Amino acid sequence: MIYRDSNGRFASLKKLAQYVYTFGAIGAISFAVLFSFTSKTIAIPEARADIETEVSNLSGKKLEEKITELRMEIVERLAVCESGNTENADNMVTYDPSESGKGEVPSFGRLQYKRQTFQMYQEIKTGEKISLREAMIRATDRNLAFEMTDYILFNTEKSWKEWRRCGQALEIGPEIAIIKKLSN
Repeated sequence: MIYRDSNGRFASLKKLAQYVYTFGAIGAISFAVLFSFTSKTIAIPEARADIETEVSNLSGKKLEEKITELRMEIVERLAVCESGNTENADNMVTYDPSESGKGEVPSFGRLQYKRQTFQMYQEIKTGEKISLREAMIRATDRNLAFEMTDYILFNTEKSWKEWRRCGQALEIGPEIAIIKKLSN
């Protein structure tokens, strides 16, 4: 299981932390060297301040295609941040501390949807009421999760604030505002 602390950062399990401390600096350095040769990393693209310049000479179908591409870039960056670049992130389940402080709440998929959040936005978007189980299934389906995220980012007032930590870290608010402006 993967756990996050109250700030949304990925938290290590106590046993893993004890192991690393016990293993010592030499073990940690050996692990880091080994890990650097075997891991795959995906760079999160930087915030795009050049969007308006990039699309200034486009119109019609080309402009629509470019706007769609820019929207999907934002969703992809958000997904990489939310999943911590975890392999098989579509099947990822993390546990966040509940707001009441009692227990933990699961988040699903590479975009870390809570079941109730996906359920709520599905009803807002389509009028369809889905079960918590169906919400979990859709949150772990890459295409459906990306489609829902695109909807939330570009069609709701809450927008990127549903993913506050990563939204702030990636500075996607201004990009979304520019893309919305270009879409009108």
